[in-house]
Amino acid sequence: MQAYRIDPESNVPLVHQVVRRIRVQIARGVVEVGTFLPSVRDLGAQLDINFNTVAKAYRLLEKEGLIEIRHGLGARVCGTHVSNEQKPEKNILLDELQDVIAQLTLSGANQEEVVDLFAEAIGRHYGEGEAGEA
Repeated sequence: MQAYRIDPESNVPLVHQVVRRIRVQIARGVVEVGTFLPSVRDLGAQLDINFNTVAKAYRLLEKEGLIEIRHGLGARVCGTHVSNEQKPEKNILLDELQDVIAQLTLSGANQEEVVDLFAEAIGRHYGEGEAGEA
C-alpha cells in the first residue's frame, strides 16, 4: 500500500485530505476490496496528525460505504462505489469542477492550460503515463 501524504499548510482540512487520499487509492484499485487500512493510531503517527482525525476520516468513508469499521479488527475496504445515499448529484459535481476551474483561472491559467491540467489529472487517475501522488 502506498504511503499517504497530506499537506498541513493546505486550506483543506486534514480530515478531508485523508478521506480524499484513501478514496483516490480505492478508486484507482491501489487498495482493493478486503484490504485492511492502517490502524487510526498508525496512520495518525505516519501522517503526524491526531489519531482522532484519522478516526473521523474513516467514519466518513464508512458512511460513504467504501470501508467498514469493525472494532477490534480495524477498517477494511468493502466497496469501490459510494452508497446511493452518498452519491453526489451531477449538478453538485459540476459546481465543484467549476470551482476548480475558477481557482485555476484566477491563478493565471488560460483555457488550454486548464484543459491540459484536467487531462493530466485524468491520466494520473487512470494510470496513463506517470503515476501521480495519491
